[in-house]
Amino acid sequence: MPIEWNETKDIKWRTDIPGRGHSSPVVTEDMVVLATADDQDQEQMVIAYNRSDGLVRWETVLHQGGFPGPGELHKKGTNANGTVLFDGDRIYAVFLNSGKIIATALDLEGKKVWQKELGSFNSKFGYAPSP
Repeated sequence: MPIEWNETKDIKWRTDIPGRGHSSPVVTEDMVVLATADDQDQEQMVIAYNRSDGLVRWETVLHQGGFPGPGELHKKGTNANGTVLFDGDRIYAVFLNSGKIIATALDLEGKKVWQKELGSFNSKFGYAPSP
């Protein structure tokens, strides 16, 4: 654990992340995993980086299109607010897409194991779950 930390000191690696999101990264034994959303391409995705060097290990687009319309998302909100969950075997992500809350399970290689619609959601400010 670094005693001091700034933009140049004690940084092992840094990387650009496509899109925007308010989710927190989840650190596993050898990966850093997070959810993000690209507003221009309307893609909601989960990305895994190598913990050792920050290189992209895999990127899985879970949804394309279906983003909330004007007035359905807070001006500071994103389309990737939920932090992914890691249970040791799978990674779980939840997104608001096409007016529905959709949960997806991924294996550790980023392949979809299952995807389930949890119900409809009438967005006024977006969706921001907490695992």
